[in-house]
Amino acid sequence: MSFKNQLNKLKENWLIMFLVILAIGFIFAGSILVNVNGGSRNAGYGAYQMDSLSNDYKMASDYMPNSTYNNDFAPDVTERKVTKNATLSLEIPYKHFTEINSKVIDIVNSTDSYLITNNVYTTKIKNIKEVYSGSYSIKVESSKLDYVLGQLKDLGTIVYFNENAFDVTGKYTNLNIEIETQKNKLKTYQQMLDSEKTNVSEKLDITDRIYNLERNIKYLQDSINNIDQKIEYSTINLNISEHSNYLTIVFVKFSQLVKLLVESVNSLFKIIFALLPWAVAFFIIFFAVRIGKRRNRNKGF
Repeated sequence: MSFKNQLNKLKENWLIMFLVILAIGFIFAGSILVNVNGGSRNAGYGAYQMDSLSNDYKMASDYMPNSTYNNDFAPDVTERKVTKNATLSLEIPYKHFTEINSKVIDIVNSTDSYLITNNVYTTKIKNIKEVYSGSYSIKVESSKLDYVLGQLKDLGTIVYFNENAFDVTGKYTNLNIEIETQKNKLKTYQQMLDSEKTNVSEKLDITDRIYNLERNIKYLQDSINNIDQKIEYSTINLNISEHSNYLTIVFVKFSQLVKLLVESVNSLFKIIFALLPWAVAFFIIFFAVRIGKRRNRNKGF
């Protein structure tokens, strides 16, 4: 069969060839998808096994999934772990900032609280009057939070107040469970390290794993300590600013009066010169009408 005849045959059966190619493409794509998904599932477990060790020491991943930290509620736990913080903004009379600032410090000291930050700002109004404002970050024992807030609220007029409480019982519980899990793994690796069945290469690998576990345990313990501090001590963010309805009232300067007078005179001249042509035209018409009336009377009309 000539090449031309073969080409004609292919044209006649193009639909069959297209379906065959499409089927091959689906089979090839399916095999790739299976390989990719299979690899993802295997990687997801993160399993690591020391095949050269005895079966007694084959272990899975050193770390648990972070999803265990997402449940902060933990309804089964009776003793709740709650952190609190509050934000308070006050307005105080003008020229009373120094007095109020001293009272804030006295409240902090008398309640055994901690003044973490204390920032004072000044703003000039009309380049004459200085207005003071301040921001404070205070750490106070959670049991004294309501008392300290009550003392601070009496220092001025409340502009804004917000108090939040966060239940972190679930996170706290999960962190402790994770530490125990990591410690158990650490104990197992210590046994593996001391075993006579473990060769030098495996001991080096186990030593690295022990170091990573110890570092992770310290990180988890620091997280627990941080939560303990937030539970024991609440944070108050305090903002104070001077305010008066008369702050913007100032005597006008003589130079401003002179400027206003000159501007008024200029405006008056502009009005006069704008109306002058109309006034001239009015008088011309007025006198022309009077002259016309006189002539009419003289003629006897």
